[in-house]
Amino acid sequence: MEYCEKFLEGYKYAMEKEIFYGSFYMINFDKPCKFHCRSCLPTPHLTYDGFVSCCDMCFSIEIPEVMHKLIYGFWDDDNKCIVYDKEKISAIRTRRIENIQQCKSCEISPYCGGYCIGEVLNETGDFYGVLPERCEAIRFLHSRLAVGKLQIPALHP
Repeated sequence: MEYCEKFLEGYKYAMEKEIFYGSFYMINFDKPCKFHCRSCLPTPHLTYDGFVSCCDMCFSIEIPEVMHKLIYGFWDDDNKCIVYDKEKISAIRTRRIENIQQCKSCEISPYCGGYCIGEVLNETGDFYGVLPERCEAIRFLHSRLAVGKLQIPALHP
């Protein structure tokens, strides 16, 4: 919460200077979305060791086993193509607000999208889990910013 309070000070100052100043907590504050970010689509990342993950937290196969749920393909060097696991892609696409129990009753979930799939999975081990401290921070910022009217000039990487 201390971060959020300081962020708001910086945000207001930046707005006065006509500079965009954003936070990971406000990724969907411009318009409603059932996913937190492009990882849940999933958008592919080719790791340095030849795997395809949906999240930049999965940069290699040498990550905690629980994070392997976010790795859904690999480079087939013999055939010079990427081989995708369609079942894993389907599973990743289910991480959206209507499938996250705590998000179903949360009035701001369309502006949060259930938060970061990588952080949640890494910290809870639960694909549909939530991080209550992050929820609190996002609700705090939601109550103080013009959610739905914000212009966010950058897309989440």
